[in-house]
Amino acid sequence: MTSTNEVNSAIGSLVKEIDVFIPTDQLVVSSMPIIVKNTLKEKVPIIAAEKGSVEAGALATVGINYYKLGYETGKMAVAVLKGEDISKMPIKISDETDVYINEESLKKLNIKKPLMKNVKYIKTKVK
Repeated sequence: MTSTNEVNSAIGSLVKEIDVFIPTDQLVVSSMPIIVKNTLKEKVPIIAAEKGSVEAGALATVGINYYKLGYETGKMAVAVLKGEDISKMPIKISDETDVYINEESLKKLNIKKPLMKNVKYIKTKVK
């Protein structure tokens, strides 16, 4: 698929046969309002790859915190600028994740709020 029009045509026929995971792909992300409308109508939850898709109506995501990752990257950049040898710096990965759940999609899918700590409930921003 190369356009949101193709997504609109395809999602109508596919939604009854799938559970949906939405990857971070520009076409898919830009088509989220179309995807959400069709999947919620059929009570199919969308588990997304990033927070922006949850803000567009996907049910939930668990992912890295890009702000924290950028902050740590900035600290590494400062160290390099101060003369630290980049080849001797350890490789770092983010071990903290954030859980985001869209409250409106939760209600439309008739799913109870999970009893979890550290969940950030958000509302749909893109309609």
